[in-house]
Amino acid sequence: MTTATIDVHPPRARRSPAHAVWFPGMFGMWVVFFALLIAQELGALWGAIRALPTALEVLVWVAFLPWMLGMAVWNASWAEWVRITLVILLALFWTGVSAPHGGGERRTRARELHP
Repeated sequence: MTTATIDVHPPRARRSPAHAVWFPGMFGMWVVFFALLIAQELGALWGAIRALPTALEVLVWVAFLPWMLGMAVWNASWAEWVRITLVILLALFWTGVSAPHGGGERRTRARELHP
């Protein structure tokens, strides 16, 4: 038996322009979220969204789910350190999930060749 090392180049998937916008948009929305948090304006925004008609409120929840979850956590009656921790974890999780992943890496695979 002979063992050979072969470079495998996975086909590069074409990335749509949405990939170039999605991650910066996600990151930017969290920057805005924390700016509103620091300015103590999240409560007012939360109240305005909760005052919308139900169908419109559901639409906002679907469109802005990560930030709506963050606002729901922030406006909960939990201890401040719990809310801060959860909001930071939500921001890190959603930003990490939306981060671009390297797909063009070279991979090496050993393959057995039979004589």
